Amino acid sequence: MLYPIFTAFKDRLNTPEAPAQGIDLPVEWYNVQYEGTMVNPQGFFVEFPEKMNFENASNQMRRSPVKIRLHYYSMVPQTQDGIADATTEEHEAIAKAAKDLLDGYTPANGSCSRLTFVGWQHWHRWKGWMVTFIEFEAKKTL
Repeated sequence: MLYPIFTAFKDRLNTPEAPAQGIDLPVEWYNVQYEGTMVNPQGFFVEFPEKMNFENASNQMRRSPVKIRLHYYSMVPQTQDGIADATTEEHEAIAKAAKDLLDGYTPANGSCSRLTFVGWQHWHRWKGWMVTFIEFEAKKTL
């Protein structure tokens, strides 16, 4: 049920215009990778953080809001002075480019309605990684 939404995110973040915006990175399904070994020095995880509750929209259709959290992570070398401003700016620029690619996007595979950007949160330096959560909402129909 959620896999088509994941593939829509993956397809959108791998479009031909994505590398021009600094996005040419792996996109994986989020499965608590932060607690294990991180394989790539930067990339995206797609998470579905909340349960979907379906309601009847008609006799033949059920609908549920769906929340989708995109994690953009990058390995951050730390110096004696902390994290370089240029590193933070690059991280933010890539996260923003991903947000811009996805905000208002309607997956062609019909997996959900138009994506609406609803939240941005920075997870402060997790064990040598900088992580930004970019959140979207849409509707899923059955």
